[in-house]
Amino acid sequence: NVNYTRWGFKIPTAVKHLQWMAVKLRNPIFVVVYRNPLSIAQSILKRDPNAERDLMPSIGHGLGFMQFATLGISQTGVPSVLIDFEKAKSSPSKFLDEMSEALGIPITESTRQSTISGLTQDDYSFSAPREGVSFI
Repeated sequence: NVNYTRWGFKIPTAVKHLQWMAVKLRNPIFVVVYRNPLSIAQSILKRDPNAERDLMPSIGHGLGFMQFATLGISQTGVPSVLIDFEKAKSSPSKFLDEMSEALGIPITESTRQSTISGLTQDDYSFSAPREGVSFI
């Protein structure tokens, strides 16, 4: 927050701490990705061998995160960008143009190509190193 002009992170449980982040972060903009609850459940079952094999608890888990995000955004008043994950994945170039405009961040061709590649992979959670992005 001090060393960089812009930065971000992907931590789904952060939605439980939006009130705290709204106060502690310098000029925050929350970018919240909403995803189809059934897709969330299928993803959980695919990657977690210990997850209960019933879809219903996993769907509830995903819905719970969406409720935390929605409530947190409403209560904090922090500027926010809400993303429909399936729509972004189906039109990645349009999604990037809209994000660039909404956040006022220019996108290099290198970043565009790596992001489109990442969005069109089955395992969206992997991200390759690229210009302007640090992984800690």
